[in-house]
Amino acid sequence: MTEEKRNALISKIMKLMELGNSERNSNLAEAEAASRKAAQLMAEYSIDFAQLRDGKRDPDNFVSMTVDGSEVKKVDYEASLAYQIAKAFDCKMINTYCKDFDNPEHSYGDWQICFVGTKNDLEIAVFFFKYLRRTIYSMARKHITTETTKPSYTSSGRRVIDVENARRNYCYGLVVTIGERLTDLYQKREEFIPSDCKAVMVIKQDGLEKAFDRLFPNRSNGRKASFKGDTSAYFRGKEAGHDINLSRPIGNSSRPSPQIN
Repeated sequence: MTEEKRNALISKIMKLMELGNSERNSNLAEAEAASRKAAQLMAEYSIDFAQLRDGKRDPDNFVSMTVDGSEVKKVDYEASLAYQIAKAFDCKMINTYCKDFDNPEHSYGDWQICFVGTKNDLEIAVFFFKYLRRTIYSMARKHITTETTKPSYTSSGRRVIDVENARRNYCYGLVVTIGERLTDLYQKREEFIPSDCKAVMVIKQDGLEKAFDRLFPNRSNGRKASFKGDTSAYFRGKEAGHDINLSRPIGNSSRPSPQIN
């Protein structure tokens, strides 16, 4: 593919990603179709996230972008996914809560995820976060059912089929493997970055840290996750995480590679 065609393809993918932003496009069916088409083109033409970022070179001004959580209260594995995505795309994330103006008795309302980074990095990080979030929920619904959930027993010996917690455990396992694979991709990318570019990246990371500290000076660490119900679902999720397509390897390997689709 010529450089001109590659740039035109990247531009098309970026426009599809913009159209797929459900916060800007009220037509949910159109947004979903655009997101899938963008991912399909990336897979078909072996375009990875690093190339998308190279296709848009704006000044490195740090901004924030908020994404609604899938539930009112924090979903721990969803927050973990956001953290892994942010790290892979040179961003930061934090769990926040929107102001509850309708209920004066409560200072805060629904749980949200706030990403911090450059505008270009944020657009791509949020796109992949939403895409992978939909993927893990879809897989959990498909593979964790009443029939596949192992029963647990109460102290009185009552048999319980807890599908909700089994799905939670499964999703957490998926996210752990996704995180490991994204870390591997990130490290491979580092190996092939020229030394002069690494110096620029160090400066950028320092600016990101300062911007994050300025926006969230009083942040605290979250609690460690615990598991209930069918804990074997967690290990099934970890194994299934290898089947989720991410992107082509960053390097010189000629071996066939998984794709985002």
